[in-house]
Amino acid sequence: MRAKEREVEALNLRKSGATYDQIGKALGITTQGAYKAIIRSLKRLNEQNSESSEELRRLEVERLDRMLVAIWPQVLNGNQGAVDRAIKISERRAKLLGLDAPTRADITSNNDKITPIGVVPIEYKSGLTVLAPRPVCDSDPPSENQDTGDGTQMG
Repeated sequence: MRAKEREVEALNLRKSGATYDQIGKALGITTQGAYKAIIRSLKRLNEQNSESSEELRRLEVERLDRMLVAIWPQVLNGNQGAVDRAIKISERRAKLLGLDAPTRADITSNNDKITPIGVVPIEYKSGLTVLAPRPVCDSDPPSENQDTGDGTQMG
């Protein structure tokens, strides 16, 4: 059996639940050899997937470029609909290629719980914690007797 065929067979056996020892015995190789064969097979699959996704990305960018070329004369003539479409195509292209700056995420921690931007955790005496909109005028969480915005008051 060729090496690549053995690697594929080893991976198929592993996917079916076989141990490395069982795979080694079935293929006439050591347990370590079975492990290495599976790793090589997985690595080759990952490389193929990476190549496939890059090819798809290139194809999609080419499509977007062709769409932009098709409407560009209308954009230059001031056609508002064409301008809007051109902006959407450019936004999609930038997103696909990772050209946009990363979005800033302000994540704060409260007892190892993640709190999204724009809200504050409010802990009630009962132990219940809810998320309420962050006060507009003040960056601090509501005080004990301050209205929480949901018709209740702390305290």
